[in-house]
Amino acid sequence: MRTPILLSVLATLASARVFDSLHAVPKGWRELRAARSDDAIALKIALRQSRPAALEQAVLEISTPGHPNYGMHMTRDELRAYTAPSESAVADVTAWVRRHGARYSVDNDWISVSTDVGTANQLLNTTFSWYEYEGGGGPKLRTLAYSVPDEVADHVDLVQPTTRFGQLGSQKSTIFEMTIVDESVPAQLHAHVDLSGAADAVDVACTGVVTPDCLKSLYHINYTASADGNLVAFASYLEQYARYADLQTFETNYVPQAKGQNFSVTLINGGKNDQNSAEGQR
Repeated sequence: MRTPILLSVLATLASARVFDSLHAVPKGWRELRAARSDDAIALKIALRQSRPAALEQAVLEISTPGHPNYGMHMTRDELRAYTAPSESAVADVTAWVRRHGARYSVDNDWISVSTDVGTANQLLNTTFSWYEYEGGGGPKLRTLAYSVPDEVADHVDLVQPTTRFGQLGSQKSTIFEMTIVDESVPAQLHAHVDLSGAADAVDVACTGVVTPDCLKSLYHINYTASADGNLVAFASYLEQYARYADLQTFETNYVPQAKGQNFSVTLINGGKNDQNSAEGQR
């Protein structure tokens, strides 16, 4: 009876494909301790997209001048149609997760898994431990290698956080000198420029400050924008927020003809719109 059982175990181990591995703990990190089997862990499984070549072609078309689709934009649903995995991929991978008793949810080409370390170790044939970055940031659950069964390996692109030891953090400013300008004298903020198009027509003031007039002169922008304008979207990170008061100050000092224009904010995944932050995003 023991031989068949042993062969079955060996066959199970052999069917697991190593997806990623590190030869050592990355520089700047150190292992604190092995994780307990009941430590909670959240994993993200990226499923292989079914139409990556078609997505690449669509992006090339909308970004190639002269193409009929140039300048067009895909809707969220159109983009998700390109990135969606096959139905069999979703079925096989969720069945694999279910067999280990882990909770999960599916969002297009991502599967979010909530479980404990003991289950995660079995799921990925690995051993999670707690690691700490020497620069701070708190302990992180990571591993040096993980595997995925052959039966689902062709459906999976990656599972994280596992072997990624990246450390997020705000970056230091590269501004070493700063001059405080009296906002009560906005005329001082304006650099006089000549829009004649001559390469040497840019006012010397533009070497010390950047204004919309400076940019127009430097890049020879000599047309009048459409009254309908353009839409621009940007994301705010690291607790920096776009502030209405900052935009109004900018319009008053630099682009008085645009005074009164504003922006709207869409909050995603618990985001904030802090108008009283210490530092706005300018």
